[in-house]
Amino acid sequence: MKQYIWMKVIAAGLALAALLFGISIMDADPTLRVQQDVSMADIEAGKMPPDGQKVRITDAWLLPTWVVEYSHSRKRGDHAHVTVGLGSRETFERAAAGQTADVKLWLRLPQDFKTREGAATAMNDDALYLRQQPREGVINALPDSVRENIKSGGPWTSSATMRLEEGATPNSEGDGVGFVAAGMLALLLVAAWVAVDHANQGWLRDLATAGATPFQGASRWLLAYGVALLGAPLLAFFVAGAWVDARQLDAALLGWVLALLALAGFALWRHRVAFVVTPQGLDRASRSGTQPLLRWDDVDALSIAQRNFRGSVSVSYTLHAGERKAKVGNSLFAGGVDRYKELGALLRDEVNRRVAPPLFAKLASGARVAFGALGAHRDGLVKGRLETGELLPWADIDSANFADGKLKIKRKGKLLAWDNVALGKVRNPDVLIQLIEQRGLASAAQ
Repeated sequence: MKQYIWMKVIAAGLALAALLFGISIMDADPTLRVQQDVSMADIEAGKMPPDGQKVRITDAWLLPTWVVEYSHSRKRGDHAHVTVGLGSRETFERAAAGQTADVKLWLRLPQDFKTREGAATAMNDDALYLRQQPREGVINALPDSVRENIKSGGPWTSSATMRLEEGATPNSEGDGVGFVAAGMLALLLVAAWVAVDHANQGWLRDLATAGATPFQGASRWLLAYGVALLGAPLLAFFVAGAWVDARQLDAALLGWVLALLALAGFALWRHRVAFVVTPQGLDRASRSGTQPLLRWDDVDALSIAQRNFRGSVSVSYTLHAGERKAKVGNSLFAGGVDRYKELGALLRDEVNRRVAPPLFAKLASGARVAFGALGAHRDGLVKGRLETGELLPWADIDSANFADGKLKIKRKGKLLAWDNVALGKVRNPDVLIQLIEQRGLASAAQ
């Protein structure tokens, strides 16, 4: 369906991004993923580990100089993080004595101190600096925000280009293979979706017999396919990653991947739905065959519901035959069709052509005619109960129009609307508008 084009594009884009990201991980320097013991003295001598290297530094000391990274947002509130320099024992002693120290490596502490004052209080504790600080983490570039703050002053200089990010782990080869597997599987699933939709177009053309107009629809099986499209690649990521990194095959997860793929295949196979407008009525076609929904001779009303949500419009057309109903429109699943406006125009023409004459004849006989939330009498419109509701004479009607999914009726000489009713609560709205425009068909021919 046309309204699924963007879903396919987004799914394919995410899958391609995962595939390329996985390839970049597999192509990265594998030595970055192996933890290396690094001497702080070597770092200060200029032997800086490469960006992204996982290291263990056993002779580091926190330097009594630090920078607060502070942020505030209306939703998250205040946040203050501290980035503190790391150095050898000799560098620590120089910094503690107030001498200029050249800081090569910085560490961002994991605590959130909330406020600048809280960070300052915590970092002014001398006991924090008087012991060696064995550290593990990943070497990354120093953020520009911290670099700018360092330039603002202090008993230190800095040619630092790196920081130690604790708790981080470089992506493993298994992560790369996992992203590749997830991306490729998602791309294959999207390609299968496109292929099935293409095949359904041929089936749809075969339904276009003499006098019949088919419209491609959607089924609830697409929801099951969506679950498989999301779940199978995600589980494939974990299965492939565990196999490459630990040479362990998670049979349970693999079973779930296969089950979701089977669900995706079955859901796509079942996703073959069309609504067919024929001279006899409205039919629904699927792999189970063609079934009549309602016959035109039985239909006594048509209602149209319209809802606007953040720029998108949801429209549904409901055929009424006593207590029986048939609903179609542009919903995503059951009852959703392509070219819903064209389908709606056909339904409106067919129903209006059949129900208008008997309704007008009934009105001319002096009876009251129900239009859902509104009614009509030869003397005017009725609001409320059909027999006892408020009457608006035809001559007093100033205007009646559809806007934003509502029928707005204004009375002459009044600023506010006489009634502003949701379009979905009105039966046969086109016939009602025709009646108003022709002022009750000239008050039911007097």
